[in-house]
Amino acid sequence: MNSAFLIAGSDALDGLAEDAGLLMPLAYYVKFVTELGKANLEPLLMARRSEYLHGLSEGIVLGANGAKPSFVRWYFWKEPGSIYNTWYPDAGPSLVGYHNLGIAQGFAYGKQLNSPERTTLFHHLHARMDPNPEETANELVAQGSIARPSDYWRNMTDDARAKYYAEAASVFRLSHLPK
Repeated sequence: MNSAFLIAGSDALDGLAEDAGLLMPLAYYVKFVTELGKANLEPLLMARRSEYLHGLSEGIVLGANGAKPSFVRWYFWKEPGSIYNTWYPDAGPSLVGYHNLGIAQGFAYGKQLNSPERTTLFHHLHARMDPNPEETANELVAQGSIARPSDYWRNMTDDARAKYYAEAASVFRLSHLPK
């Protein structure tokens, strides 16, 4: 029997099903399957949200600090197949999309911050980072390793900068974004 017949014939069968007591077990089954579907969907939605917020925090920090788009692309942009979720193996492309959407939106927002807002943001982040990049730069100046604190940033490798941004983004997410 095809489903079109079952749907079309369901009005005619309602009386029979009620009389035979078949409707209640079917209703419980439908409710069970629906609840099961919700339970399976919620962790997937949480994974998508988590990837989006991860990307958003990275994007805000990168944009606020004036990172070049090529740097963002090389170190933070996720490529297809780069995110794998053991509970939802088929969700990888979706999770990559949410992560990259977060980076793009966060980067645009971070670029819009004015200088005092950027300064406040990075003082706030640095105070919570370990080690504190500002203190490290000042210690290197005091030791005579570098002439001024800005040299600390200029002398960093791209890999070290990526690590710095990842840590700053983690601090930002923990202190400014919903859990």
